[in-house]
Amino acid sequence: MPSPLQTTWRPNRWSAIVSCKCPKCRQGKIFRSSAYDWSGFAKAQTECTTCGQDFRVEPGFYIGASYLHYGFTALVTTGAVLVDLAMGAFIPIWSLILAVLIANALLFPPCYRFSRSLMLHFFGSIVYDPKAIEEAPRIFVAADGHMQVLDGDDDLP
Repeated sequence: MPSPLQTTWRPNRWSAIVSCKCPKCRQGKIFRSSAYDWSGFAKAQTECTTCGQDFRVEPGFYIGASYLHYGFTALVTTGAVLVDLAMGAFIPIWSLILAVLIANALLFPPCYRFSRSLMLHFFGSIVYDPKAIEEAPRIFVAADGHMQVLDGDDDLP
């Protein structure tokens, strides 16, 4: 039985978007690793590990996220230019270019992930269901290596 804290607290939509959680249950992760794991920051789950929601909405769906990411990159670039210009009037151009490159390199992974999460939440046609976890099939891998689905009354062997 879940604790009272688990049954009463549900993440809101914006916290689920920022933390890259499933739009249906708002608890499962969209991405497999952390944002700064450079070898796999872009690797997303194909389905929610908590409720089983499929994240593959349609072919080419996440192309729209590239436009959102472009907007975030433009904001980061503008911010880096403004900060660099505020530092002094006679700044060499190489420092401006370096500031923009560093800012974009450091913020690329979280902006990429945020844009994909935003796209999935707002345009993925997935509706939040607070009972999604309770209704999700319970799947486990047995000792022989085969996946088994349990009914609500079954226990793990």
